Amino acid sequence: MKVGNEVAGYVAEDGEHPGVWVNEDQNGRLMGHSATREQGAEFLAAWFLAEDQGWT
Repeated sequence: MKVGNEVAGYVAEDGEHPGVWVNEDQNGRLMGHSATREQGAEFLAAWFLAEDQGWT
């Protein structure tokens, strides 16, 4: 998933738990799980922007 031209992270379906999505940052670090792909993308975009602004 990209924010602008940069990769913010990855959202992929959990192979062990159908219907759950795995959210990873651009380095592959687990950032959490979400119920939908869209929720995962929203979370990663918000996290990416917060880090960019130095809010984390």
